[in-house]
Amino acid sequence: MIQNSLLRVSKIRLFWILIVLTLCFNLLVNSGCRQKSKEDPGKNPAEEVIPSEQDRPTQEMNVPVSTTTEPVQPILDKMVKVYREAQNYRDKGEINITLQKNDKPWQRKIKYHTTLQRPNQIQMVVDTTIIHADGKDFWGFTERIPDRIIRRVCPKQISLSDILCDREIYLSIINVETNRFSFLPPPLVLLYAKDPLKTFFCDVEPSDISMLEPKKFEEHSCYRISAKRKNEESILWIDQESFLLRRVELFTEHEKVAGGTNVDSLQMSIDFPGAEIDVQDAAITASITLPAQAKEVTHFIPTQIELLGKPVPDFVFTSESGARINAADLKGKDTVLVFWSSRSERLQHTFQQIEEVYQKLKNDRNTTFVSVNVDMPSVTQQELNQIMTRAGTTLPFWRDSSSQGMQAFQIKTMTGITLFLIDKNGCVQSYVTDYSPNLTQNLLAQMQQLKTGKDIFPEMIRQMEKTQENFSESLSRWIEEDVFSDRMTTIPSPQTKIAAKSAPTEFSLKPLWRNHHLRGPRNILVIPETGQVDSERIYILENGRTVVEISPTGQILNRHELSLEENEFCSFFITAVQPETGKRYFAAYGKRIYVYDENWQAVCRYPDIPLEKISNVIADVILSDLEGDGKLAIYLSFWDIDGIHKISLDGKLEKTNPSLGFVFQMAALRNADELLKNLGSPAPPQKPILLCTNSSGMLVLLDSDLQEVGRISVKKRTLGWIIVNDLTGTMAGIAMEVGSRNKALGLNRQGVEVWSMDLPDGLYAGPIDRIFPVRIKKPYDTKWQWLILGVDSSMHIVEQDGILIDHFNYGQEITGISSTIYQDKPILLISTATEVIAYEVIWEN
Repeated sequence: MIQNSLLRVSKIRLFWILIVLTLCFNLLVNSGCRQKSKEDPGKNPAEEVIPSEQDRPTQEMNVPVSTTTEPVQPILDKMVKVYREAQNYRDKGEINITLQKNDKPWQRKIKYHTTLQRPNQIQMVVDTTIIHADGKDFWGFTERIPDRIIRRVCPKQISLSDILCDREIYLSIINVETNRFSFLPPPLVLLYAKDPLKTFFCDVEPSDISMLEPKKFEEHSCYRISAKRKNEESILWIDQESFLLRRVELFTEHEKVAGGTNVDSLQMSIDFPGAEIDVQDAAITASITLPAQAKEVTHFIPTQIELLGKPVPDFVFTSESGARINAADLKGKDTVLVFWSSRSERLQHTFQQIEEVYQKLKNDRNTTFVSVNVDMPSVTQQELNQIMTRAGTTLPFWRDSSSQGMQAFQIKTMTGITLFLIDKNGCVQSYVTDYSPNLTQNLLAQMQQLKTGKDIFPEMIRQMEKTQENFSESLSRWIEEDVFSDRMTTIPSPQTKIAAKSAPTEFSLKPLWRNHHLRGPRNILVIPETGQVDSERIYILENGRTVVEISPTGQILNRHELSLEENEFCSFFITAVQPETGKRYFAAYGKRIYVYDENWQAVCRYPDIPLEKISNVIADVILSDLEGDGKLAIYLSFWDIDGIHKISLDGKLEKTNPSLGFVFQMAALRNADELLKNLGSPAPPQKPILLCTNSSGMLVLLDSDLQEVGRISVKKRTLGWIIVNDLTGTMAGIAMEVGSRNKALGLNRQGVEVWSMDLPDGLYAGPIDRIFPVRIKKPYDTKWQWLILGVDSSMHIVEQDGILIDHFNYGQEITGISSTIYQDKPILLISTATEVIAYEVIWEN
């Protein structure tokens, strides 16, 4: 399937996770360390000239450097002011990388040019990607898609959203080795960002900013400002006369570049030779050279999209014995057509996935598999046979040594395996060009759809369109956040600071019992005993591998070992009752989900593949009957770009929606009529819907088939968590704002924000219920409250309309929390790392 997310490369995926979770970063920028200069007083440091690349020694991060007493902040402010007021700018920027491994040097230079004439002329070159706007036409080209070129009418005033108008352009621009310092060329950040220093000094403490001794770049004397992070340092070279940024040096103790190779030493710099502003001849007049036979488009889309729904291109492949196969030979059968080369990434694993499908369908007379090798004739048949054997696949294969098949199917490069699904009428229905950890399940599901006569390609086209929509939404939020750096992807989560213990003022907590015999207790579920009045069981996830069952008085009744592999752990535990049968099911999940019936017999696990083959982690799971047929289904989402999967209770993949990336949390809204009506959605009434928070920050609404039926944007908040009170139909959630600022908010039945409340800043320490409906204040039958947990283990009790009732600090890290009514008393259950405690809530009035 198309990977429908802005976040395809791993750097970008992690960036958006932590943008939504908002790691703490200090916006700095005060005067840093002011050590006295240790330079020779007889020497003028401003006259020192930078040695050539060949003569320059390798500099490590922790080498002592001289500093000056020059104040830092005024220099930075002046630099920002100069770029903000500049009417034009140009440079011949480049990224220079020098590394050494095993005494062998390696160098790389990357074009990084920026030319700007306000309001609407720009020319930017990042390696082989070009943006060119001359005030009349806007052009965009990237070698990622060599036979297409974007052409649009140039806007009257070019903004960052215009420059990064297309997802492929965006990915090409940001995917450079220096993107941990800045996703965009630093001059572009200075020219367009509201506060460029938020990017340049992301995650830097003010005390770690210092002035170094001046040096020269070209003939320009430069201030040098150092910013240190853990194992890293960046040095800005700022012209002492013009205050233009001349260079950014990047030092690190542990860096991986050049294909992920660990290196002994590394130097990286972004240089801006010839940088100047407000020059007379800065207009963009040079014409852009179009690639031969390039097709003009408004957006780049995968070229294989153009094949969907059309007859398969003609081809001729040959086998080892000299037999030939062409398009006509495929008629009458559903066909899996696989292109591969000996250089394909993840070749063995992907072949194993396809082999699973092949073994299940190879005896089906209406299905055929065609594997095509695209290596040149110099790769022998014996070598290819050995590759297939090592991959553990028995797929028959043909050869396309002349590459005519690759041309027919518009395959430009073979970095991985490219797979096409062709129906019995010879129509191209779907394709896969990226590695997918769920290829086996997805392919089997699609083959089943074809057997029913259902077309697949309309959904793929819709997903492609949705990808661009999601990109535009995410880009807008990214620009609004005003931080253009990948550095946040590599820093560890800050330690949660637990607030000092305090007592509530409106009620008191009376300890009823505590149990010290659980090992690492986490989230808590309270379940009424069937047919028994005022009798409950409490279930607690223990150490990620066991569910402990205890009585309402705290005695351990049973331990249910989860059927996990040796090094496997689950992070959360849920339950639900199937309406049709009244039977209860339990589920625990981590990298995969395990489902058990009410007798703790294993029902299924998903994905049902070896643990080492799973590259993703489940973000959230709900068990719900969205179809309204009385049967539970499993809906799960991933901390990645795999979207949402719908699974039957027997573990079969039924539906997928990969158009959403990083779906953090889901909730089922059972009566969605008012909400859908307010959104103008044509979705059928009286049907539950799925609410999904995701990397776009919006709340996405899906029906039981995982089709999108609407979106809610909550005052441009980045909504990370959502919960529904089934009995009132109201919703509450937690939005994550810039700087790890948390805000609780409530939504009415129409999806409109009706209240909000500031919460302590920071990140939650682990998986835990952050907000949920409770009844801890009489009368229980009519009054509901929200219990909101802060990152500092503070508790906030609010009415359903958002009025604060009380708040207090527990004083130690909470790992699980729940509430119940037992013998007409409101009970609060809390787990920590070492115990589970039950408290009676006693109201003063």
